[in-house]
Amino acid sequence: MKIFCVRHCCVQTCCRSFLFLIDLEASREQVFHGVKRLEQEYPEDVDRSLVDELTTFHLHVKQSYAEKGSFNHQRLYQILKHEKIQAVFPNVETILRLYLCLMVTNCSGERSFSKLKRIISVLRSTMSQELSD
Repeated sequence: MKIFCVRHCCVQTCCRSFLFLIDLEASREQVFHGVKRLEQEYPEDVDRSLVDELTTFHLHVKQSYAEKGSFNHQRLYQILKHEKIQAVFPNVETILRLYLCLMVTNCSGERSFSKLKRIISVLRSTMSQELSD
């Protein structure tokens, strides 16, 4: 149970780092601080031009999809792909893709360890008594 709580806290911390991406009402300063935090965590993937791109992208989404209400990361990524504007906002696309892949890659790693645990349990139960001592 303790391991679950630790993992849960890690996932929550990670999600909070990317939360500013979906806040269409975020000020430029809030976006700047969010980008700065991500840049510390992912220096190879985050470019400072993300601040301007994300601010412009938020404006575009608010104008084009005003009636839709709130957005999540997946919906914003779908808008980029559907409108074929990922070339206009390459850094926004990269960061959204990074976020959307994080949880999937974490789960597949956990499944591997879970599977390994089952294999080891089966091997231990089939070992002869003299090998297990």
